[in-house]
Amino acid sequence: MKPDNITHTPQGIPMGMRIPISHQQPVPTISARALHQALQVATRYHDWFARMRGHGFVEGKDFFTTSRDTTRGRPCADHAITITMAKELCMLQCS
Repeated sequence: MKPDNITHTPQGIPMGMRIPISHQQPVPTISARALHQALQVATRYHDWFARMRGHGFVEGKDFFTTSRDTTRGRPCADHAITITMAKELCMLQCS
């Protein structure tokens, strides 16, 4: 597909953009940080996820807290979220 043939969503996100699905949790999940970036949320990840968490999502059922080391040696918090939670976050973010 040529770059000028790429269709974008109203938010400017290229259609067909894919976030990898992980199978490391009991259910398939995606990275909440990757979703945050794909949705081009202006709010810092930490603040955005804390606000989204307030919509009744349950740790261990809807999301799992993970961490990884950054290049600076400090751990970076991320969350593995279920596909269902990801869909709901997309709807919440677009409203």
